[in-house]
Amino acid sequence: MSLRVRLGSLALFAVGALGLAADPPKPDAKPAEVKLGVSADPLPAKKAADLGLAKNTGLVVTAVDADALAGKAGVKKGDVLAEIGGKPVPNDLAALRKLAQELPKNERLPLVAFRDGAKTELIVGPFDPAARGGKLENEARKENKLENTPASYGTTNFNVMTAFADQDGFRVFASGEGLTYEIKGRFRAGQKLPTAIKITDDGKVVAEVASLDKVPEGHKKAVEFLLGAVNKK
Repeated sequence: MSLRVRLGSLALFAVGALGLAADPPKPDAKPAEVKLGVSADPLPAKKAADLGLAKNTGLVVTAVDADALAGKAGVKKGDVLAEIGGKPVPNDLAALRKLAQELPKNERLPLVAFRDGAKTELIVGPFDPAARGGKLENEARKENKLENTPASYGTTNFNVMTAFADQDGFRVFASGEGLTYEIKGRFRAGQKLPTAIKITDDGKVVAEVASLDKVPEGHKKAVEFLLGAVNKK
């Protein structure tokens, strides 16, 4: 036992003296940069105020790579990016890239934009290619019926339509031709029960009600159509 201790001590001394110490642990690999695929300019302060955005927030998209994350999410030139992942979009593109690095990489995230003055809700990501199977397409999750899907009702063409449902409830968003519908609700006894319905026309709120029977007659059929996009998880 004594001999082993001495030999062990001698070996350690020799390693240190000869500079053969074990390699230090390698630092964690730097995460891959999230590339949204947009060029953008700062949103002017007056425009930000008009849209109800905080000071020093908002970016105006000047170009979009159709094959990158933002393009696949439905972002278009001229859109005002307002929120991503529930956080305000700073009015500096480099700051947005930094923010994107800090957001969850393996989830689809809400992306709020304004298009022609109307609020639009998109879904972007996941940022991690492994989480999307190496693809950028917005494949529907099992709890989703639709994501960023064009649709039509009557004479209205919705260029964006998203519907989400899980055990806690559902959310529907549709926008097109100046009209925007935002519907939230829950399931009861297998039925869809809207609890918040907001309708805007060219940025002006025309209805904000808590049930389907309160929706103006001119919009009720459209709301029923949008509710039809929801499937319970």
